Amino acid sequence: MPYEFDRDLTGLLPPCYREIGEYQALCRAEEESLAQGAEDAQQIARNFHPRTMDTATAAQWEAILDILPNPRTEGLEFRRDRVVNRLSTRPPFTMAFLGQKLDELIGPGRWTAEVDSAANTLYVESLAQDQNYALEVSATIGRIKPAHVVYVSRPVVPARLTAGEQVERTERTYYTKLGLWRLGQVPFAGDAPPEVIKTEQTPSIQNLLLEKTAAGLAGLVAAAKVNGETVIRELEKSVAGNLVTVTYTVARHQAQAIQSLALLDEEGRELTHAAVYIPVTDGVVIKHTIPVEEGGV
Repeated sequence: MPYEFDRDLTGLLPPCYREIGEYQALCRAEEESLAQGAEDAQQIARNFHPRTMDTATAAQWEAILDILPNPRTEGLEFRRDRVVNRLSTRPPFTMAFLGQKLDELIGPGRWTAEVDSAANTLYVESLAQDQNYALEVSATIGRIKPAHVVYVSRPVVPARLTAGEQVERTERTYYTKLGLWRLGQVPFAGDAPPEVIKTEQTPSIQNLLLEKTAAGLAGLVAAAKVNGETVIRELEKSVAGNLVTVTYTVARHQAQAIQSLALLDEEGRELTHAAVYIPVTDGVVIKHTIPVEEGGV
């Protein structure tokens, strides 16, 4: 709970001194010092908990935990979260414990983890995250996993293709009859303004159309482009109903950090484009998911 400090010094003076201007000015000056002292005392109490500590205390914890911070790109909130994560990363390590840490760093329901026991590989799939948290996830898993298990990050780059159908009707009026039309003087017919009889918000598109569109979209994708320059053509494409999935691997010699991803057609034109930040260690498996759904514009 916050401490309460009485900072009214004027009220502590004898009544005969309270109306003297010099004493009032002296009390105001001292009250500013007391206010700063009260704030310092409050901060000392807050520094006992990593979630409320200040920058200087965070730096002390980072020195204890052998963390090299980058204050230019890392905010105080992230540095607090990282200290809490390192302090709470203690054995025994289990998949349940890993799940707890991923919930804290990535968010509940925003990741999946899979262990391939035969290949001694741990796959963690999640949305492309902010730079700092992506690096912290990698560091945390490095401390948790056994030495013989390989960690493979599978960042997911989501996109969405929506389709909608609108039906309109138009009344057509004929201004003349056969044999009585004055050519060039009276229009043969005219259309009234269209009237919407079915909006895009009313469902009408069948699954067959969505699935056919998804299959056509998968056929259009011919390559991926990393950071606007590296083109990768070794893709794995699959279509499940109305969901298109495109997967490929980015090696460290191709990019040390991924800042943009795009899917291309055969002529090199961009079909999708996403700004991301994904650090690349030994290699990272990128997964694009594109559901084709009905939705009004």
